[in-house]
Amino acid sequence: NANIGHQEVYGGDVDLQFDLGPPNARAQFYLFGGGGWYRDSATVSFSANGDPALSDGSAGSGVDASTLSAPQTFETSGSHQACGTVADNVGNVSDRGCLTVQVDATPPTLEISCPAMVGIGASASATVSASDGYSGLKANPSGSVAINTSKAGAQTITRTAVSNVGLETTTSCTTVVGYYVIVKGPVDKLVVRSGEAVLLTASAKVNGSAIVKPGGALDVEGATLLGALKAGKAALLRICGAHVGGAVKVTGASGSVTIGEGSSGCAASTFARSVAVKAAAAGVSIEGNVFDSSLKVTANADGTMVTANKVAGALTVTGNSGTVTDEPNEVKGKSKLQ
Repeated sequence: NANIGHQEVYGGDVDLQFDLGPPNARAQFYLFGGGGWYRDSATVSFSANGDPALSDGSAGSGVDASTLSAPQTFETSGSHQACGTVADNVGNVSDRGCLTVQVDATPPTLEISCPAMVGIGASASATVSASDGYSGLKANPSGSVAINTSKAGAQTITRTAVSNVGLETTTSCTTVVGYYVIVKGPVDKLVVRSGEAVLLTASAKVNGSAIVKPGGALDVEGATLLGALKAGKAALLRICGAHVGGAVKVTGASGSVTIGEGSSGCAASTFARSVAVKAAAAGVSIEGNVFDSSLKVTANADGTMVTANKVAGALTVTGNSGTVTDEPNEVKGKSKLQ
């Protein structure tokens, strides 16, 4: 079933030429992406690649452009194969021209889990898990994220995962930082045990001593403490807008120590006896307070702020690591600064 390509007549003889070969076809991909992946969709178009010459070297019948396969578009995530053909003017069909393309139309998967509530000063973290089953991740936030428990209130962790083709997913989780015990009235003596988080409100009054044991957290917000305050290896100590009648000794705190922070969020406090803060591991802030006796701030880590205080006795700020600010303060006694 040969198809006649054309005929030529010389002196009455007929020379028949036959086009028995199919034309060439090729797939052309007109979108470009990173790592062989294409965002949201990909379109593959086809074009003819010529019609081979006949066996005697003369031209074939030529390509019939109307037979070229239509473009193919893929809009779902995964690997896709597009194939097309073309025929010549006498009906010979080419071999298939094929191309495999990869489409990523699916945003990354991102999960964040965190505790619903933790005590102030507690050690807490959120767990972030991200993945992408197609182009992979360009920005991978997976891991553990520490939750700030130095203040009460809602703490929200937000993270974003980005795929290699730029698709994004943003997720967050919220932990409420609070207290297990809230004291609003008078108590004779206060003991904060390990793992406890105690709030003394403005109406609270401790007639005797207050002790914070290792791992305990105490937040004094405007309360009155008539006796001494002793905290050893506390998870957190925060004294704001309070009056403390006895000596204060804070040693080896694992969390932050805040005694006033120069803002309405933690107002200045007054102290009738000596105050000593030593060997805290997570920073110390002592701002805007009134000390009727001496103030010692020594050997603390992760930054120390001692400023805008009025000290009737001696002020000692030495041996602290990280950024240290120890002026200006109004000091009537001797000063030994870092």
